[in-house]
Amino acid sequence: MKQILIIGKFNSVFEDIAATLKLEYHVQMCVDNVDMVKGLLRLNQLDAIVFSLMGLDTDGRKIMTELQYNYSQLPVLCVGSQIDKSIYGEFFQLPQFCWINRDTFNQELLSIVAERMRVAEKMKPREATGERKVVMVIDDNPILLRSMNGILSTHYDVMLANSGMKAMTMIGQKVPDVVFLDCEMPICDGKMTYKMLKDLDEMKEVPIIFLTGINDANYIQDALRLQPAGYLLKPASKDRIYDTLRQVLQKK
Repeated sequence: MKQILIIGKFNSVFEDIAATLKLEYHVQMCVDNVDMVKGLLRLNQLDAIVFSLMGLDTDGRKIMTELQYNYSQLPVLCVGSQIDKSIYGEFFQLPQFCWINRDTFNQELLSIVAERMRVAEKMKPREATGERKVVMVIDDNPILLRSMNGILSTHYDVMLANSGMKAMTMIGQKVPDVVFLDCEMPICDGKMTYKMLKDLDEMKEVPIIFLTGINDANYIQDALRLQPAGYLLKPASKDRIYDTLRQVLQKK
């Protein structure tokens, strides 16, 4: 039986969602606390998440960000009002997240959940056979990270890091096939991060592409001395990003 985690305030809307989903799925419930959600995500093999947005406080955005960054292949169905939809609007631009009107229950809700899980399921065979390449994006701008995840996640597995040190930690667990790296970051900038990454044995052959807003000729010339796989200026179009990835991965 499929496993679904329901997150939210334990109110009447939450109870209606749970009662409906229990008709066809094994349901785990959790309050809207980011630490508790993280714990349940680590402990359970889930097929989908249903997030009740009604009455959320500050942890709502933290939970959605956690799901986006670390569980990007898990479909998230958010139930709420039109106001809730506008508050969390940037997440609904990503393919992982789906908004459902709070009045949509019973058979219609079950149909939407089933369809979203079918779409996610279709992606798993490609992951298992290794066809999906892994792309890491390193940037301290959360808006840029969300945008790149939305652009890339349809065809690639995406790793998102908001600093060079975070990237180093993540690479210890999984090595990407290619990296997009911002130049303007606090504490450890792009060039320093590039050198640190290339000092890792597992990263010596991994292509790194600078993705930055710096359009200064001297800076670009200095950065190119590091021999990156590319240098793209922000904002880069989706077509430019995909063309660069294809070229870089073909060379690799």
